[in-house]
Amino acid sequence: MGRKRTRRPLRRAYPTGQPQGIAPTPAERELIIQRRDDLLKELIEIFVARPPTEHMAAVNRLAQTYGAVEVQTVLDRFQQRSQRPLVGEEPGLYREYRLAYARFGGQRRFLSKPEFEGLSFEHAMLFAKREWKSVLRRGPGRREQELRHLLLVDEQMWDDIFPPAPPPPPRDFVTPPAGSYPGRLTELLKLGWKHVLLLRLGSGHGPGEGANEQTMATWARKAEDWQPLIPDLERMALDEGLLASWPADPASWASLHALRLLGYLHAYPSAGRLLALMDRENDWLSDLLPSVWAEMGPQAAEPLWAYLLDHEHNPEQRGNVMIGLQKLAEEHPSYRPEVIQGLVHLLDNAPTEDGTANAYIAHVLGEMRATDTLPALRRAYKAKKVDLKTMTWDDVMARMQKP
Repeated sequence: MGRKRTRRPLRRAYPTGQPQGIAPTPAERELIIQRRDDLLKELIEIFVARPPTEHMAAVNRLAQTYGAVEVQTVLDRFQQRSQRPLVGEEPGLYREYRLAYARFGGQRRFLSKPEFEGLSFEHAMLFAKREWKSVLRRGPGRREQELRHLLLVDEQMWDDIFPPAPPPPPRDFVTPPAGSYPGRLTELLKLGWKHVLLLRLGSGHGPGEGANEQTMATWARKAEDWQPLIPDLERMALDEGLLASWPADPASWASLHALRLLGYLHAYPSAGRLLALMDRENDWLSDLLPSVWAEMGPQAAEPLWAYLLDHEHNPEQRGNVMIGLQKLAEEHPSYRPEVIQGLVHLLDNAPTEDGTANAYIAHVLGEMRATDTLPALRRAYKAKKVDLKTMTWDDVMARMQKP
């Protein structure tokens, strides 16, 4: 039998993103979070355990209990986080944390990417042990609560009910000096995190969607003004002084804005040099590279193929580049045959010890519905070239058969 849930009533209505609403008190906010967590579990149960034909009716029943607005809010967040990529999600996760910290960090200490990843894993293990392995339902323990607060778990998930709390930089926070930038580039230094909100991990937003993209598209339409600045935009995208600066400082987001603008301007000569973003210890941008390369067009592909041939790069980095080639093929269908042929060539000539990278090739070919590559994929699986923990044959076939 499933666990019986007690739905907690609210003392009064609360705002959900309404600009003139009264913000919930801390006690009410905790109550809202508890109810939303309960609702999220019920939604997961519906979409995982029930057939699709029952989804709509089950969600409508939840709307009668929790309210349609709340169900839509939680459903949006659930869908946003269920679209996790197989390759290269870590930079996006850290960017999401960085964004939440810039908005709500307050007096918390800022975590480096290695710290964030280690503590996130610890939090996930504590949550799983309590939620799924315990017979009795119980609330989070002290350590789990500490980690939830430090990682801004609730602020990331339910940012519509938290008041702003931009964190001041500590006195001992030191970064390399940022470069200086001419003319219009100073506008990028002022945009800040507000133009990043719709680029959150898993949103599925592509070119033309979101506040940041709209701004970039508007500027790119005046390409003659920006084309002479492409070398400076590339420098800004790679500027360690900006990339490592304080998250609440608007200038710290300028590298992201420069990266997007390079894509919109089709600045393909920059494609290879931008690969350096993947080598940063605190990388929070490289998962965006595939979309940027796709905007640049097939002329951006040459350094990407060269990168894939260098086995000194780790499988995850090469997997991110493969995703870039996949997106290039999606944005430019005439380039699709070359991408498929190139990936099959890589797979045919790959060593068996490169199983993880080979699994990423299988993943990309599956996502591209490249059914003509099935003989090559069978050969690779038969030769035990593919890491089955990353991508089984059934996984590949499921991708090939998706509508």
